[in-house]
Amino acid sequence: MTVQCDYFVATFVADDPTNLLYQTSLWQLEGGRQLAFRGFQGITKDGVFVGYRHYDDRIIVQGIGSAANRAILIFSERSKGKKQSVARFDAQVTFKVDDADRVIVFTSPKKRYKAMRVSAVFERGDTLYVGSAKSAYRLRIYNKTAQSGIAPNEGEYIRFEITFRNSLADTAYKAYLEGDMDLYFLGYLGQMVDEVTYNLVKHILFKNMTVEPRLFENEKDEGIERTKIWLENVVIPCIQKLYLRDPDYTAKLIETLDKIIESVI
Repeated sequence: MTVQCDYFVATFVADDPTNLLYQTSLWQLEGGRQLAFRGFQGITKDGVFVGYRHYDDRIIVQGIGSAANRAILIFSERSKGKKQSVARFDAQVTFKVDDADRVIVFTSPKKRYKAMRVSAVFERGDTLYVGSAKSAYRLRIYNKTAQSGIAPNEGEYIRFEITFRNSLADTAYKAYLEGDMDLYFLGYLGQMVDEVTYNLVKHILFKNMTVEPRLFENEKDEGIERTKIWLENVVIPCIQKLYLRDPDYTAKLIETLDKIIESVI
């Protein structure tokens, strides 16, 4: 399998009065830190979060980046025979091209989808979104080298990522377990982009020329640090100024942020 999971969120009903199932689900997270998230109390470590929510007796397993694949293993083992619900499954394939921005610019989305291309003005780093942010599936194609600061010896890395939600996330999870993730991914990609782009990704997958996601993860995680700096120095001051001019709109903006956090799980 060459398509990897980049983000995974799922829950299952514990149905365990002893709470032993939850406690044993934490064995891979020993030494992690406690975290409360959307009513779940649990432990997070190395990109994986496992938590328990008392009022509906549910256990959540969440993973990001290469840790998402480990989260799937934890979930599949602990949730056997239980009522499962996969809320989100992000599938991605990353590979090397000569010019990532050029591939993105020449990608043609199918007209039945909403699409938006975001381009940097004075630097590299294009991104193409195909599909609505609220839809059950959405494609994002972006210059991974520009986003991560990591480049191959020649050319750039490009990432194709499809976010599946709700019932499609459940189906994606099953395809992943059965070893059919490549075909599942290509099936949706073919509906969303032109034939040339589709055949490029298909060729990469069949030739097994993808890049291991761990390549983009390091202890310093400079990409996250850049995002934090941008939020603290640009976004927060902007919201503070906006609040003085239009407090009602700012309140609605905060409600929107809450909804975004809810959509994560």
